[in-house]
Amino acid sequence: GSWLFRNYTAGTNPFIIASTGAATFSGSVNDAIVVNSTATTTAIKLNNTNANDWGSNIAFQSNSVNKGFVGLAGSLIGNTDHSICLFATTGQSIKFFTNSNTNSRLTLDSSTGAATFSSSVGVGGVVATDYGIYRQLAVYGGATGGGVTIASSGTATGVLAWANGTTGTSQYKGYIEYQHANDAMAFATNATERMRITSGGNVLIGTTTDSGYKLD
Repeated sequence: GSWLFRNYTAGTNPFIIASTGAATFSGSVNDAIVVNSTATTTAIKLNNTNANDWGSNIAFQSNSVNKGFVGLAGSLIGNTDHSICLFATTGQSIKFFTNSNTNSRLTLDSSTGAATFSSSVGVGGVVATDYGIYRQLAVYGGATGGGVTIASSGTATGVLAWANGTTGTSQYKGYIEYQHANDAMAFATNATERMRITSGGNVLIGTTTDSGYKLD
């Protein structure tokens, strides 16, 4: 059987302990569960002895359908990874809000893995908005110097592109491209390569054919 804690005035069972030991809370107020503690120890603890930490997470549901979880990574993907994990089911996103703002400051798409920031980003312990008008991304390296690396696999190409749209050539109206297949650097305007520096240091303008001259 189960233990029922009944509210006879409302005609509801706000707290149920099932025969399995599972506890269910329900309520229509803003704060269904409130934990107040002045102790220096943990207020709420989730502990599981399963080899893969199954159960060491909190699930968030809508109409009894899981939409997201917070817990140990191993409990969500079935291994012994003890990293703290935020997990969204397919089609959902993880969003971070601040100061009751209605726009997400950071959105993580569960389908594509893309991260979208709604404001400036500082890397290396800096505040990006301190760096003038070109401050959407600020990278600081301190006394050892700062830098950004574009890494590509094998003979793949690394690109830094400038866009003024999201379709067609507007996605790459200008770009600098390093071609690892032939170790050449290409520069483009209006979505067309205009200049290339070959692996041997020759500069080709308006052509991709190397005639052997330093400037062609």
